[in-house]
Amino acid sequence: MANFLVEGDDKLIVKKLEIPLHVKKLETLLKRLPEQHLNYQVVKDHLARQIAGYNGEKDLGYYLNFLPDEKYFIFHDLRLFNGKNFFQMDIQILSPRFILILEVKNISGILLFDSNFDQLIRTINEKDERFKNPILQVKQHQRQLKDWLITHKIPSVPIEALVVIQNPRTILKATSNHPAISQKVIHSENLQTRISTFENRYPNEVLTDKEIRKLTRLLMKKHTPNDPNILQQYNISEKELLKGVHCPKCSSLPMKKIHGKWLCPVCQHTSNNAHIPALKDYCFLISSSITNKDARDFLQVASGSVVKRIFHSMNLQYEGELKTRKYFLTF
Repeated sequence: MANFLVEGDDKLIVKKLEIPLHVKKLETLLKRLPEQHLNYQVVKDHLARQIAGYNGEKDLGYYLNFLPDEKYFIFHDLRLFNGKNFFQMDIQILSPRFILILEVKNISGILLFDSNFDQLIRTINEKDERFKNPILQVKQHQRQLKDWLITHKIPSVPIEALVVIQNPRTILKATSNHPAISQKVIHSENLQTRISTFENRYPNEVLTDKEIRKLTRLLMKKHTPNDPNILQQYNISEKELLKGVHCPKCSSLPMKKIHGKWLCPVCQHTSNNAHIPALKDYCFLISSSITNKDARDFLQVASGSVVKRIFHSMNLQYEGELKTRKYFLTF
């Protein structure tokens, strides 16, 4: 396990928490989308939810540190293919006795779990909003992981699943006393107690150290990051994007390339490398390869020789000759 990040004496963070690529793409799209665009608010709302989810998962790390002194292998945002589609778990905790899947929700207000219609209703500021039922979601992950383990000939291991509400001020309610709700949904401060319950339920080790290491390597090998075509996802054309180089000081758009430097016409700030974040935007939103012509259009630069010098300064790999040459952005 020498290649994995070790945190504490009793827990191994096999796959650490990172800002997801699709969140970075949403952030990039939002700053390149005119505020009057029809999908601007949709993208903004989706980004806010994604960031809230990431922050909730990050804050849950505080409670993961209280796990008992037993070997635990923790995976954040593990995304696996089950033969038909992908499924992604917020947190998976692997132990010799059982596997625990956590679906983390960082939602404020009053949450009503409606078992009659299998939905979650959030009430805040006297307004109701419907969410997908996370209990159904985590149960589906439970089934999918079980099938995935069978497919990969992993010894049978108990799989438990919980919905963890990270916001401590969130009030939980239910339309009935259905046991699935109280058994599957907890506040984050109850995580340690619930894990202790699972330890008592499964006193025997079903995975050897060798099997755990094998499974850990397999999970990491089969993980596939979510890398969506963000423009296609929101039905946005490349032509609708704001082009040019943002000012690193005041965020104005576009900067002008004058005497080898980028100049902001608004605040007069100058920069030598303000084009790098802009090309990163291009990579996230459009393509990881770019031609001189495409760069001139996106950076709003008239001179092909200026763009050529930019590419040379970045030491970009390329293929093709002259006008058909493509450069590869390695962000």
